[in-house]
Amino acid sequence: MKPIKILLSIAVLLVLAFAGGVGWTYYDLNIHDRPWILSNAQREALHAETLAGFDAMSAGRYEEALAIWTARAEQNDPDAIYFIGRMHARGQGMDRDYDKARAYYERAATMDQPYALNALGFMHGSGKSVPVNPQTANEFYAKSAALGYSTAQFNLGYAY
Repeated sequence: MKPIKILLSIAVLLVLAFAGGVGWTYYDLNIHDRPWILSNAQREALHAETLAGFDAMSAGRYEEALAIWTARAEQNDPDAIYFIGRMHARGQGMDRDYDKARAYYERAATMDQPYALNALGFMHGSGKSVPVNPQTANEFYAKSAALGYSTAQFNLGYAY
């Protein structure tokens, strides 16, 4: 093996070690308390009102975001339904409640919302609101990955 490959491998291992390892919880942006930035393509795919809710949530205006998404959820907007679940999972503007989050994710997942499918994979993989079940987690990751969600593709690849 060439010395540069050895050094690169060591560097990757050190980064992973200091980052807390690799796993579902580290790479799942739906549950972690980190900001989530939408790409231009993701922003363009959202309904204008749903996007306004995302912008309100990003600015810390949780009541406004929830009001917007609740109205959109009544119209069966899977993205709005997912985002309400995400607020419950992260405790944004409300107490953290994984059971409520799961209910919203499950509703959005019936409409093939890829982030909701990935979030359900995370929940089944980590035991949030459900017993740990890696097989079920991978099934959700696979469905989300098939819809093109790159985080789910990573999570599925990591699982194998």
